[in-house]
Amino acid sequence: MLGLGRRRAQGEAGEAWRRASRLGGDGRAEEASREYQAALDALIREGDHKGVIECGREAMGADPSNANFHYNVGVALGSLGRHDEALESFARAVELDPAMAMAHEAMGMALELLGRPEEGLAAMDRASRCGPGAARAHCARAGMLGRMGRHDEALEAADAAIGISASIGEAHYTRGVALGMLGRNAESLAALDRAIELDPAEAGVYSAKGVVLTRLGRREEALECARMAREMGARA
Repeated sequence: MLGLGRRRAQGEAGEAWRRASRLGGDGRAEEASREYQAALDALIREGDHKGVIECGREAMGADPSNANFHYNVGVALGSLGRHDEALESFARAVELDPAMAMAHEAMGMALELLGRPEEGLAAMDRASRCGPGAARAHCARAGMLGRMGRHDEALEAADAAIGISASIGEAHYTRGVALGMLGRNAESLAALDRAIELDPAEAGVYSAKGVVLTRLGRREEALECARMAREMGARA
């Protein structure tokens, strides 16, 4: 009998999910896992978090050693504000694949949201040592340190991210915010301008740039940045 999620899922997601279930029933586990992942990818694109959770849990039953299934379910749980459950899923993912940087990073974010920032930083440190994905992990760690008011360390982490991959706009954004908080406004402005070059659709960068411009006494430019941020936020 089809579950509620599979009855609700349409198109690509529903077809892949039904194929996965049939293949699993026929004992073709490897093919079933591929189809489950295809269904999950489609559900993620559709923003169907509940569908991801149901499909992912069925997939885990068929292939409990697949770290990606646990990670996908964790992201969906977190998107629904169920951070304790998300943390459990991410912990299982890294147990199965200790080199999965994105799962360590997701653990860090979940821990921060649960009011456990020091444990979150430790998870980000583990992510940054996982090779692929290290730049993103350093960037996420920089953001977390900034939210904790540790701006010198945030700057170091942002610089580490840029040292690995200079094309990540978020790293320049985080660097600019840290520099601004440290009173280094001219450097901050340069970093935020670089972030805009790399990701011109990020509203938060314009907000941060407006703050720095205000500190520098450039009121008209600051107001223009505030307007841009509002417009982008409305389109998001």
